[in-house]
Amino acid sequence: SSRLLASRRRTKPVTLTSEQARGEKVFLDLRCQSCHGINGGGGMEGADLAEGGPRQPEATTEKLRFPTKSNLRSIMPPVPARGNP
Repeated sequence: SSRLLASRRRTKPVTLTSEQARGEKVFLDLRCQSCHGINGGGGMEGADLAEGGPRQPEATTEKLRFPTKSNLRSIMPPVPARGNP
C-alpha cells in the first residue's frame, strides 16, 4: 500500500520497502493522518512527516514515545512501545 506516501503531485505509485510499509501501517493504525500530512496528503495541524527525508530511528522513537519533550505544546499522544497497549 502506498496511499499516503504517494504524493498528490506525483502520479506514479510509490514502491515501499518492508520497513516503510510497516511505518505506513502504524501511521494509519494510529490515525496520525488526522493531524500529520505526508507529501501533501493527510492533516495540516502537525508537521508534514515527509519533509526532511529519512530520520534516525532512535530520534524518531524518542519523539513518538515522548512528544512533549521536544515540543511542550504538542497535543500528540505518546505512542506505546510495540507490544504494549
